[in-house]
Amino acid sequence: MAAPTVTIYKNGEPKFPGKKVVVNPRQVRNMDACLDKITREMKLKTAARSLKTPTGGHKIDKLEKIEPGGQYVVCGLEAFKRLK
Repeated sequence: MAAPTVTIYKNGEPKFPGKKVVVNPRQVRNMDACLDKITREMKLKTAARSLKTPTGGHKIDKLEKIEPGGQYVVCGLEAFKRLK
């Protein structure tokens, strides 16, 4: 089974085109490791603290909830800003 690829957007940056990130369960075993990987790959200024759905802002708190081909917004400590 191929590792799921998802598109990650930066919170509060509507012009950011999104970055494709591979979430391989063999390399990323929990949500904290996934957020660390996103922080590194996207070269974020502050650490990623959560992933949310772009329209509803629902928090993704388990790797099992990440859907292949899904789109998510990475947030730090700041409040979630819905993408339009």
